[in-house]
Amino acid sequence: IDHQGRPGLTARLPGYRPTQEDIVEFQTKLDVALRQAGF
Repeated sequence: IDHQGRPGLTARLPGYRPTQEDIVEFQTKLDVALRQAGF
């Protein structure tokens, strides 16, 4: 989480830049996990 409260990721591969599809998939999975946790 950065200084503005935004989540961040550390890539397994140096220099990795997520595709738009990767970003959408991550956001969807994060949303599901947060809802299941009661947020």
